[in-house]
Amino acid sequence: MAIPQHEERTGASAKTVIVVLGVVVVITIVFIWWPATTLRDELLNRLLVDVSEPVPGFSGRAAIAVLAFDNLSDDPTQDYFADGLTDGIITGLQRQGWFPVIARNSTFTYKGSNVDAREVARDLGAGYVLEGSVQRRADSLRVSAQLIDAEGLHLWAEKYDGPLTDVFDIQNDIIANIVETVVPELQNREMARVELVHPDDLQAWDYLLKAEARKPVDSLEETRQVEDMVWKALDLDPRFGVAYISLARIYSARASRFGAPFDETTAQAIDYARRAKQIDPFDVSICSCLGTYLTVAGRIEEALLEHEIALDLNPSSAQAHGGYAWTLIAAGRPEKALKHARVAMRLSPRDPDLPDMKAIEGIGLMMLDDLDGAIRSFRHATGLGAPSEVHVYLIAAEHVSGNADAAGKSVERMTREYPGAPLTQLLPRLRYERSLTTLLRDHLRNDFPGDIDSANELEVFGYLLRQAGWDGALEAGPSGG
Repeated sequence: MAIPQHEERTGASAKTVIVVLGVVVVITIVFIWWPATTLRDELLNRLLVDVSEPVPGFSGRAAIAVLAFDNLSDDPTQDYFADGLTDGIITGLQRQGWFPVIARNSTFTYKGSNVDAREVARDLGAGYVLEGSVQRRADSLRVSAQLIDAEGLHLWAEKYDGPLTDVFDIQNDIIANIVETVVPELQNREMARVELVHPDDLQAWDYLLKAEARKPVDSLEETRQVEDMVWKALDLDPRFGVAYISLARIYSARASRFGAPFDETTAQAIDYARRAKQIDPFDVSICSCLGTYLTVAGRIEEALLEHEIALDLNPSSAQAHGGYAWTLIAAGRPEKALKHARVAMRLSPRDPDLPDMKAIEGIGLMMLDDLDGAIRSFRHATGLGAPSEVHVYLIAAEHVSGNADAAGKSVERMTREYPGAPLTQLLPRLRYERSLTTLLRDHLRNDFPGDIDSANELEVFGYLLRQAGWDGALEAGPSGG
């Protein structure tokens, strides 16, 4: 029996409604109810960073992604050794400068998962994926590595067996073979750049790997434990430059996170970074870290120079591009800052620090009077778990744009996430705000009680937040609450 036409339409409409409702439910689960550390972040990251185009500055050459080598040793605590060997390969590939290398912060997000190389290539916008394994037994070493292209084709593979002391030779051989495979026209003309500066004492390297594996630290006491390990490495090899950078990072963490005297501790971080550079002036991480600490200290012109040196040494470093972008913001050069922030995100599209890069992008857009773009970037950043100060930036952008309702809702959200927090806690050390203060002074000039030009950053931001509905305090009370 034929079904009446109107019943067919009704059935089709019902199916359509069910499908639409199903899609809405899935989106709601993924983006609202799903825990922040699961699929939601992965999907958001894919939406926020366009990896469809080649990384700028490399003549269209495809990027390579180096996955964390698997630890096949009987001892699971040997993960740190496998990670250290992988890090050396990434650093060596970056140093050659002929093609982009996806940052460790992104490739190591796959660590421990059975992921297909083609999926990695698609997610990270890479043309090649290197994967491998490490087996360490007493004083012997077995390493395997294979290079796969984005279509799943195996291009090169090798296995190495030898004494533990061969580890640096193995690293360099893997690096050289990858370069020759990916850029065969080089014919070894630039291979000298691949060689890394290694410590003279293998035990010193091992101590440093163990120290790095302890980061990030969660307390001042942990920083002391890590520092002791680094000094053991330096006692064995005083010319171990990267170890001094590890000390610089420890002191920077103490200054920014654990309440150590800020100026004095930052100065010590700068001193250690300078020692590292004296030993190894061609290490991009050293120059980039030095530039970052100089920026923290407000020595912007010196910082710009160090970042420029770092990028000249290694245009493939997401860390160097990100650090340079931050310093350019501090220098009042938002257009150039945006360029480098976006390159940093392209080189590390799954980076845990992606919220910071989106925040820098938002500040740059706000300085260029693109308030809608700034609000989008800040919302992306807060959606990915950005630090507390980014909530303040978002409220500022919404208030300046005249969207009082949105600013009020953002205040409510910030208050829920940071109940009772004073502004000194919400804006720790005023990392980026100085670049926005002039803009906010102009916006608030006609309403601010008193002389806004003589008001400090906390007073300016505090007044703006109160205009948006916040009722908190600028500084913590005597109890520290």
